[in-house]
Amino acid sequence: MNMQNNVYKKCLLTAIIASGIYAIPSSIAATQGLLNPTSTGSFDVSVTIPDRVRITGMQDISFGTYVSGDFDDDYPVCVYSNTPTAQYGVTASGDGASSAFTITNGTDAIAYRVRWNSVAGTTVGESALTANVKLDNIPNANQQSSTCATGGNSANLHVQIQDTAMAGMSNGTYSGTLTITIEPS
Repeated sequence: MNMQNNVYKKCLLTAIIASGIYAIPSSIAATQGLLNPTSTGSFDVSVTIPDRVRITGMQDISFGTYVSGDFDDDYPVCVYSNTPTAQYGVTASGDGASSAFTITNGTDAIAYRVRWNSVAGTTVGESALTANVKLDNIPNANQQSSTCATGGNSANLHVQIQDTAMAGMSNGTYSGTLTITIEPS
């Protein structure tokens, strides 16, 4: 009877392990102390830090009243990344149809352009953004501070409304929202 119980227990244990109900840890590093005047045990401690990015320094843009000419505004922003390459991707979306970059007075819409530069404070070398299309592997993210308090701003955002887009439009106040999404590369 005892032999039957042992066979039964081994079969049951094999079935439990095979079914996945009991998972065998991939590594067992913890050690237990011995019964002595002093006893020492140890165990591993670990944590995983995922890729993280952050954009700060965003500002509302108010171009004022249109008379003639293009409206043009650019300013530096902070893009932080904890990845080893300091690279990131940027996607822009407006609140027009199909996420188009437009502002509206409720009836009419005016298109605008958005450009991005991986160097803060300049429009030289910038890239045009297309609505909902990621510009990837952009270098120079700040890796020192998620607010760029150390290391300074790391990118430049540029918004432009051309005179030809505004000329002939009906009166009113035009507004919209531009959303910038940063992702690790």
